[in-house]
Amino acid sequence: IKEIYYYEYLTINSKSSYMFSNEERPDIYVIGFQEIVSLNANNLLISSNYESLKKWKKLVIKTLDGIGKYSLIKTLDLVGLYQLIFIKTELKENVRYLDSQIIKTGVMGTVGNKGSLIIKFSYLDTDLAFVCSHLSHGMEGNKHRINELQQILSKTIMMNGREVQLRNLDYLFIYGDLNFRIKYEDTLIKQLISIGRLEELKPYDQLLQVLSTSTVFSDLSEGNITFDPTYKFTPGTSLYDTGKKREPAWCDRIIFNKLNKIEIVTYNSVYEYTQSDHKPVYGLFKLKILSIDQLEREKLILEYKKNATNDNKEINIFSKYLSLIHISE
Repeated sequence: IKEIYYYEYLTINSKSSYMFSNEERPDIYVIGFQEIVSLNANNLLISSNYESLKKWKKLVIKTLDGIGKYSLIKTLDLVGLYQLIFIKTELKENVRYLDSQIIKTGVMGTVGNKGSLIIKFSYLDTDLAFVCSHLSHGMEGNKHRINELQQILSKTIMMNGREVQLRNLDYLFIYGDLNFRIKYEDTLIKQLISIGRLEELKPYDQLLQVLSTSTVFSDLSEGNITFDPTYKFTPGTSLYDTGKKREPAWCDRIIFNKLNKIEIVTYNSVYEYTQSDHKPVYGLFKLKILSIDQLEREKLILEYKKNATNDNKEINIFSKYLSLIHISE
């Protein structure tokens, strides 16, 4: 079974970039941005993000051109949110059923200052979805964030002629400024960060609490966090903000469903990036992709229709099932 690489990288041209040989280059790049324009009233009302989208798209394409031959298969945006998906040009023909949806959650679900961008497709015979999200902010916004996650997971989409919830796809990644906070005293958080005792902060992280205790999210997981909280920094520095008394937090995350095994190669932040009050996060994952031999499938269906009876139908179809799968080249 062929393994493809999924690489999610939220910042371009960083010294922390993961380096690949020609053989290791990821098959798929997924890039997501939050707040590419200021979320002021003017931008929210008229969605004036065209120039920013154009500049970021140009920069991303230029960067990937220096890595290898990639084709842009889909972009999606919502005011400050922007998501792009690229695939190796020679693999583009394996992509089918490409589609997208937008979820608005800002101001009673009508304004795009918060929300999610969903891009889904089939690669060979495996279904994938990538959701770039900016969830509700603030320490007291936890209930809203949980509700927004539930809304994403329960979203019903069409996949190869059938309705399916996002959470039930073969692979689902949700990433971005998920905005979950560390519910602990600000001074103590910074002290523990300064001496590298991050494990002592994790019991107070709202997202980790939800993933470990809620049965609603029992099918979601995350890689081990080994990087410092990614928010809130004084722009231009790597110093945590002291002005508005906002506790450091792991706001920027990558989570995924557990229906199929995912190998996490790396999960980290870009500490050197100082242009924002956030540190971007990135991950490199290996996924197993299935391919069905369609000729063999049709042959077996005809054989089944010819020979199956009420007594042996289940045995017959089960005995033939494994023959439907072949190893992809």
